[in-house]
Amino acid sequence: MLFNSFDFLVFFPIVVILYLGLPKRIRYIWLLIASYFFYTIWYGLITFLLVSFAWIFFRANSVSDAFQYIYRIFSDINPWTLFDGSLYTLGLEQKECMVLIVSIIILLLVDLVKFRRNQQLDVFLGEQCIWFRWGVLIILFFMTILFGIYGSGYNASQFIYFQF
Repeated sequence: MLFNSFDFLVFFPIVVILYLGLPKRIRYIWLLIASYFFYTIWYGLITFLLVSFAWIFFRANSVSDAFQYIYRIFSDINPWTLFDGSLYTLGLEQKECMVLIVSIIILLLVDLVKFRRNQQLDVFLGEQCIWFRWGVLIILFFMTILFGIYGSGYNASQFIYFQF
């Protein structure tokens, strides 16, 4: 999104009005969300959507099947599939979804530290007491061991890119 585009002409007043209407203690969160949208998500979202639709055509058996998939994406909208457990039949189990949610929360917290303090994570951890630093490192180590794909059941040939 450019500063001289129509998108910015619509985006900027919405951001400013909502910023002024929010309580002061959460305004920085709104600015973080707005900056994500302005700088990264806009073009990233467009690229993601174009690549996703290209994958539909790439993986479908025929062009008519691809158009039928696209039609069903927009016509069979059922928000309850997010909560009834049917998402777990698509490839990720409940444990893997929880790991994904925890990982996203950790990434958002690290980004929030970087945004609020204008510091990298290593500098931030270097300023903390030794117990906090070692606690974070031990937690990250055990998360890697617990949630990593290692052990006797791991097979490198099952990696997703080797299947094409």
